[in-house]
Amino acid sequence: MNFKWKIIRNMFINLHNKQQTFIFCIVFLFFAIVLSCKSYGDKLEIFYSIRNSLVNTGNIIEEGTEIIIKSINKQADGYKNERNESYRIKAIKLENLEKDFHKYILDIQKIIIDSSGGITNEDKSKYANEKDKYIVGSIMGINNPIYTVTLGFELEQKIKNLRTKLIDLCNNDSTVVAGLPLNIDGIISKVNKKNWADYEFRNIPMVVSITILSKIELDAKFSCNRVMEYLLSTIKSDEIVYDKYALCIATKSPYVIKGEKFEADIFFANYASKLPANSSFWVNNDSIQINHGVAKYSHIIEKPGINTIKAKAFIKNNMTGEIKSVISTFDFEVANNSNLISTDQKDILYIGIDNPIFISPIGIDPNKVKVNILGQPGASYKKIDINHYKVKVTEETKEGEYCYITVSGKGYTDKKAFIVKHLSDPKAHLGKLKSGQISVNDFKSLTQVNAVMQDFEYDVKCKVTGFNMIRIPKEKQLVKHSNEGFAYNQGCKELAKQAVSGDVYCFEKVKARCPGDLTDRTISPLVFNIK
Repeated sequence: MNFKWKIIRNMFINLHNKQQTFIFCIVFLFFAIVLSCKSYGDKLEIFYSIRNSLVNTGNIIEEGTEIIIKSINKQADGYKNERNESYRIKAIKLENLEKDFHKYILDIQKIIIDSSGGITNEDKSKYANEKDKYIVGSIMGINNPIYTVTLGFELEQKIKNLRTKLIDLCNNDSTVVAGLPLNIDGIISKVNKKNWADYEFRNIPMVVSITILSKIELDAKFSCNRVMEYLLSTIKSDEIVYDKYALCIATKSPYVIKGEKFEADIFFANYASKLPANSSFWVNNDSIQINHGVAKYSHIIEKPGINTIKAKAFIKNNMTGEIKSVISTFDFEVANNSNLISTDQKDILYIGIDNPIFISPIGIDPNKVKVNILGQPGASYKKIDINHYKVKVTEETKEGEYCYITVSGKGYTDKKAFIVKHLSDPKAHLGKLKSGQISVNDFKSLTQVNAVMQDFEYDVKCKVTGFNMIRIPKEKQLVKHSNEGFAYNQGCKELAKQAVSGDVYCFEKVKARCPGDLTDRTISPLVFNIK
């Protein structure tokens, strides 16, 4: 049989799933070009292109696998237990299996190339004796009466052993196993050949054999990637057990005047003494330490008048990206003292925004209060009402240096030191969503990436200026598209429309610009598992 039709037929027999059908369509397109070529040399030229395309596709799959490995490590680090560590070990073993098989295929290709005369031209892209149809069969030992001692038999066993190990690593999950393209069982029963090597390598030119080996390696990469996805989907987080109890008192008001009624709610509550490693408690943007499920908070209050404590508890599921949170607020009143100047942000002024300043002139006519800003060229302020001002600053203060705001009037002066800094990085959101699981329809309905300032007292708007959108299909190659601005361009819209269950979408190199920024800043990436 003409070797061109032989390769097409072999690949068609091997089709087991959509993933391989996709590869077949690409290869078939190449063969259509092959058949249109006039000379035999032109036809062989196409196989160099096929082989390069297969190698490039394999490299893209490797990038996707590396992302999955990082996610598995993150889950194992976030939820430390024997079960999760066992999945990390499986991921490492799987990664090593893929690397060993890759090296093995390269070694066989080198043997064939060297036996055929090696590299022949200056740009190192062509082989000597590329048309020879008998060298490859001889190397693989297809005519050897003792097939079990041949290189062809060794390769066959390597493929079968790798598939067996992959099935073991995914716990023989039927869905995963059905999607593994690395499979040669049952092929010989479909064709009239002595053995698998005879079926694959008889009467084909050397350059075609190199292409076939590259296709086998690509099947291995796809299969390893599929099992790695299974490991990521299986690793779980710890459960929270509410095992402690406390008697709580919640007052109706923290401020009572003599003669008024004091009221409080008293109730019984239970709480967890052991929380997952990534649990966190925050009060007014300050992280506080958790001890046996309880966190104690103390802070010197400088802002006079009504103050609000905003407490938050976060528990993030690193597997799904879901964040469970509880938010509670508590208002209390602070009596004024001789300090005249206060701010909401721990004596910090931020570049690019209006920083609210509270000035309480004790016994001074508010209209006769003088405000000055020292140590900050270009700074300015605007009076909002009797007690409230907004201050703008332009330059970060160096270590040990400060920006000073002074208030004077009626013989009294107050001076307060502030640190000036840029805004902290916002977090990337797809619409209003953080990384995690998402349905196909919900994902397709979202068309822009936003930069959100989390847990920040002031209303600050940051804007995404660009990102890369990556689709990692369940059983196909990784696809990447660049985007300028926060809204999807046409390429990203088309890529999002292709989303199906099992896909992974990543948004990397997310660039954003916040008030006061002169250049873009890189913010957190996003990863979504399509369910």
